[in-house]
Amino acid sequence: MKRITTTLALLLLLPTLVSAEDNILTTAAANGSFKTLTSLVVAANLDEALQSKDELTVFAPTDEAFAKLPKGTLENLLKSENRETLANILKYHVLPTEISVPKRNSHPLKSAKTLLGKKVNFDRKGSEVRINGAKIITRNIKCSNGLIHVIDTVLLPSEDDNTIVGTAKKAGNFKTLLAAAKAAGLVETLSSKGPLTVFAPTDKAFKALPKGTLASLLKSENKDQLATILKYHVVAGKITAQDAVKAGKAKTVAGQAVQVSIKDGQLLIDDAQVIANDLETSNGIIHVIDKVLLPASENHQTKTSAKQKKDSHAASSTPIFQKEVTITSDWDSPVTRDGIAADKITIRVGGAGRVKLTNVMATEIVTSIGGGGSVSIEGTVVEHNASVGGGAVLRAKDLVSKSTTVHVNGGGSAEVNATETLKASANGGAKLRYVDTGAEITKNINKYADFSKIR
Repeated sequence: MKRITTTLALLLLLPTLVSAEDNILTTAAANGSFKTLTSLVVAANLDEALQSKDELTVFAPTDEAFAKLPKGTLENLLKSENRETLANILKYHVLPTEISVPKRNSHPLKSAKTLLGKKVNFDRKGSEVRINGAKIITRNIKCSNGLIHVIDTVLLPSEDDNTIVGTAKKAGNFKTLLAAAKAAGLVETLSSKGPLTVFAPTDKAFKALPKGTLASLLKSENKDQLATILKYHVVAGKITAQDAVKAGKAKTVAGQAVQVSIKDGQLLIDDAQVIANDLETSNGIIHVIDKVLLPASENHQTKTSAKQKKDSHAASSTPIFQKEVTITSDWDSPVTRDGIAADKITIRVGGAGRVKLTNVMATEIVTSIGGGGSVSIEGTVVEHNASVGGGAVLRAKDLVSKSTTVHVNGGGSAEVNATETLKASANGGAKLRYVDTGAEITKNINKYADFSKIR
């Protein structure tokens, strides 16, 4: 509390340090009921924002409102390592526009977006207007740069649930999976620290089950059977599609292993097709599948063991995952390939050579294109390194890469993707366009080159 007291002493000087205008911060400081709020605003370095000329709306908790917080909350928020959290809480009390709260007989407000970027919701309870459940006890205090509405409770933004369960809820097409997980008592497991890998069937996948199957599984007496089926969709640890393909199988928490393969360019888990892969969550990863996986019974395994052995032998002669693949092309030898899975793919194109690769999965791709050549790649890769010569064309915006490094010479053009980092360089009349994924970008772009977003 010593820091609060010190900050309050500084606040007593605010009216003399700023203009004579009664802005939001000086009005709150002069009122006497907002000592905690104003001290926290200064501690979070938001005092300039509340004294700006912008038209703002502040929902101001009283000192009594802050006193209702659990013991030690304020002291913890004032620690330097929690400065960002404190600032976010305060921003959740501020609207970037001036919005008045009408009298009780007229209440058109429903929701508004705060300075934090999250919405607050308004409702009426009797004659009272509330914001996220907090009562507005005084409204429309006019200041030179906006309005203050006094509230009796501190507003706390809800934390985003980015776990496997939270991500599935947001997606909206896993309602049946979530209901089944709840019935089987597995929601807590899927929300745990993990990491976990989940092969997630869509609602459509569950509908494709034989009539009556799901209803039967959801009965309390079949809880153990349902849990076993769902556990067959979960693997301990974080396994990317690349890892799964390389291993060829993955042991589930049900005890049995799912088989991983590529057929006709499609990634399969057992006989279910992966329709979206490597969806990152805070406690693992999700791969979306189009069928519900059913663990084989011992009898079924016995009957099919001979066939599996034969299929396994046939597959072993042409492994689905290769250590290294090299693809070359010049003007008279175009190359089109579908469904390559490898540790490293090297692409060399000269002259007017053409290469088109689809459904690629690789740890690393190295692409080198000479003048007049073109390369088109679709799929997933961890690291992509590309060099594009003058007149050459690289189309890799549908190649999802964690890390992309690309250099384009004058006259060349490239379209690339990167989910984490993009290192880009271009000179002369080169054109380099990138998918706007929020990647960290390092660039060295000549002023005559074009560097722009695709979307």
